[in-house]
Amino acid sequence: MRLIKLAVLLITTFVILTGFKICPETRQYVVKLEIAGCQGSGVLTKYGLLSAAHLFVNKSGDKIILAAKAIYSDHSVHLAVLDKLDTITDLALLIPTGIDYPECDIAQKSPSNGDMTTIIGCGWHWEFAIRGGIVATHTMADLSLDARIVPGDSGGGVFNEDGDLAGIIQTVTLVPVGDTSVPGFGSCCSTERL
Repeated sequence: MRLIKLAVLLITTFVILTGFKICPETRQYVVKLEIAGCQGSGVLTKYGLLSAAHLFVNKSGDKIILAAKAIYSDHSVHLAVLDKLDTITDLALLIPTGIDYPECDIAQKSPSNGDMTTIIGCGWHWEFAIRGGIVATHTMADLSLDARIVPGDSGGGVFNEDGDLAGIIQTVTLVPVGDTSVPGFGSCCSTERL
């Protein structure tokens, strides 16, 4: 617990010292997803609701879940139906039903190494979390972030300094600390794949 508090303090200090702005208006674009008893996140765009494909496929890969319950920032709950699924890029596109929703702009280019980002997902405890992070590495298809990304953030958004969607959260790396593990680097699909 002390390690987590220290990490939050360091990130907060960094944000204050560098003047990095976390765009709070981007929160309206991220939804909580409940999929067959598990949880994840998604981002509302002009194409529909983008999320991580692994949330919709069971571990053996032989069953695809066709819909999710989407919980919006105004706490309304609506069905989102799976439209496209790509397990290679780990991207899913869902069509929200029964609601007009805000559409997030997609960044024209991915952030570069060292760029600041805002990460929004609804990981542990079903709570939305807005965190700042720095791009650690960038390839043509993926970003690695130094931000704390936790299980349940999958499908959430990585936003650039303008508040545009720069990536979709895919995986979290757990780092061993003593007898336990804590969230470490996160991996995200960059805008080149969106």
